[in-house]
Amino acid sequence: MRTVNVGVIGVGAMGENHVRVYHKMDEANLIAVSDVNERALKKIERKYGAKGYTEYSELLENPDIEVVSVCVPTTFHHAVVMEAIKNKKHVLVEKPIAFTLNEAEEMIAAAKEAGVILATGHVERFNPAVQKAKELIEEGVIGDIVSAFAKRVGPLPPRIKDVGVSIDLAIHDLDIMNYLFEEEVTQVYGTMNSILNDCDFEDHAEIMVSFDNEST
Repeated sequence: MRTVNVGVIGVGAMGENHVRVYHKMDEANLIAVSDVNERALKKIERKYGAKGYTEYSELLENPDIEVVSVCVPTTFHHAVVMEAIKNKKHVLVEKPIAFTLNEAEEMIAAAKEAGVILATGHVERFNPAVQKAKELIEEGVIGDIVSAFAKRVGPLPPRIKDVGVSIDLAIHDLDIMNYLFEEEVTQVYGTMNSILNDCDFEDHAEIMVSFDNEST
């Protein structure tokens, strides 16, 4: 199997996970990392031996890098991914793909035009429990699915400063529903609010999604 040369942009909590996994993979060759935090960058350089850049554009200009993981805050996804696509890199971007629908659509269109792969890190699809549910549904063991329900309760991750619970946490459950149902979404209803004084975004939300097969 051919080894793929990779780079990671953003080496915070999630970015370091990408670095760690790439470093362990026989199929990946970790070339470089980038972060605006020089202290975090130096730590990763020392630990994993990758070349560090404080300017992600310099990493993207490296012709040896074929694939990049984009692990920066959500509000920066669009700018970084578009620059990566411009440099003909295949991209794995952390969830959610973008801060707005328009940004996501622009990124997808740009990737198609450039002929590169753009993937989103929806890790819950690979959760063994979700995989088993998918298997049972496909085998008809539990019949037709009429409704599915998911609930997440917990403290707001302190590292997440630019989005609320809908786009940071609910995105996991919404993607699981997409994965299990494999139907087009026809209707979305949501209500959300914030009761925490130090939160600039919603800290609780209820979301209902209807699918083309009339499941919710």
